[in-house]
Amino acid sequence: GTLVGLLAEGATSANAWTGLIFIALFVPVSLAERSLWMNKIAVFSPAYYLYDGLQQSLIAGVPISGLLLQLGVLGVFTAVVIGASSYRLRKISL
Repeated sequence: GTLVGLLAEGATSANAWTGLIFIALFVPVSLAERSLWMNKIAVFSPAYYLYDGLQQSLIAGVPISGLLLQLGVLGVFTAVVIGASSYRLRKISL
């Protein structure tokens, strides 16, 4: 949300972009179990690793040591978004 707010030109534009990003991130994940084609696309979404990690830990009872891939992907994604937001904020401030 922060990155979208920094990149968008106004509140309406930010709202539209947030909706598009939500669809791009979560629709492939929600359809991944029903379609092999969509499953191949969903792997590129960080939401896939969130869903997979929650499913493995809550349903299958996998310990946290078995979720290192999911946690790593989510950590890298978070670092990239925070870094991009910080860069954009510094660029705006100067």
